[in-house]
Amino acid sequence: MRLQERAEGNFVEKEKPGITSMVSSTMFERDRRTKNFILDDGCTGCGLCASKCPAHAIEIQDGRPVWVKEQCELCLRCLHHCPQFVIQYGDGKTREHGQYRNPHVKV
Repeated sequence: MRLQERAEGNFVEKEKPGITSMVSSTMFERDRRTKNFILDDGCTGCGLCASKCPAHAIEIQDGRPVWVKEQCELCLRCLHHCPQFVIQYGDGKTREHGQYRNPHVKV
């Protein structure tokens, strides 16, 4: 499979009618807050989360990831690529769901 077209720009801005747009945009902006990430014990400070973050929202400080921006893209790449699975999101239900790694993508 080949990439046929590449589009660049801000795809967070959506054009939806009235109230639907207001509600969904507000919810999405709230969910993008990096304070929703939780770091469990067991982090080895490998830095994979910081190096893989497309928003550059994570830095390794004193051997641990720190979210340095208020918002991120919410791709959850940090959560899914963490070799120790110590990054959780929100209320911790991500622990129950586990991680997903695309078998066709090398980390």
